[in-house]
Amino acid sequence: MGSFLQKRRTEMNTEAVAPFQLHRDLERARVVGEEEERISILTTTLESGNLAVIRRIPELLLPLSDAEKMIVAQWAKDLTEDQEVSHRDFAFHLMVNCGVPKATILQILEQNKTFSRGALEHIQRSFQGEDAICQLDDYLHGVADHLLCQTRIPSRDRGRHMLITLARTETDDWQSLAVRFSQREISDLRQKVIERFLAECPEGAALEHFVDNVVKMCLDCIRQSVKEDVHKEATHMHWVITCLKRVNRSVELSQAVSLLQLKFGMALPSSVRLRIQDQFTVSRPRTPVSRGPHWHGESIAQIAERLGISKSEVRRRKQAGEVL
Repeated sequence: MGSFLQKRRTEMNTEAVAPFQLHRDLERARVVGEEEERISILTTTLESGNLAVIRRIPELLLPLSDAEKMIVAQWAKDLTEDQEVSHRDFAFHLMVNCGVPKATILQILEQNKTFSRGALEHIQRSFQGEDAICQLDDYLHGVADHLLCQTRIPSRDRGRHMLITLARTETDDWQSLAVRFSQREISDLRQKVIERFLAECPEGAALEHFVDNVVKMCLDCIRQSVKEDVHKEATHMHWVITCLKRVNRSVELSQAVSLLQLKFGMALPSSVRLRIQDQFTVSRPRTPVSRGPHWHGESIAQIAERLGISKSEVRRRKQAGEVL
């Protein structure tokens, strides 16, 4: 198989294939019965490097034979060594979509790591119910811990998102995450992580514990702030509202809103005021707005047309008290 791939690489280096021809060949491979011809077309497509065509391989060639899967895996392995993050992610997505064996994907993943949330979650979903899922989860926990040690904020956020993804499969993990995020790492939390935890954590002790700690931290910061720092505390205000709404604590939410209004008054950020209005303002049906004065069911225009006079004349007569 190695010599065959080398031969195809040589051919591709000497003559490029037009994209439209690649699309046509790939569509033809779908109905080709001979495996050798399918492999030839598959290899030509991969070696072209045209990702727009390559992404159609799962759509047109599934199910792939074992030999075809290995060709995809070898090409993808080379691509995962690319410095371009989007190329590495493309390679992992392609392997999953083509049905490359889980052990092969995991081996390549361990050799050429990716920290992409999208790619790793795609791999994790494909491993559900497989024997290798525990090995993959161990790998992902290691990646998350590595990311959480980074100095860059986006890297640490990706690490927390990964832990939330892994917690989906183990209910008991939510409690440990609630403690970790809302106590040990609370000063490092950001909006997206909080929103995702609130959205995906099941009802119960873990969710209540998380809300208690986040709300307490936010309210303490708000109480200690001065009025001039109101905009610096806007994030904490939003977190309080979001957390208390999630667990339906209407009394505590009302008390928190009263605190904000008393402390900052009209200086509250507009985004916070709008959320408060949406939460507590009772909507009333609108009264239809009249498009103009009416007398006995007739508009000015209708009276003017009936009497054959101008609308300004109608207004003058009405002001004079005349009956029209």
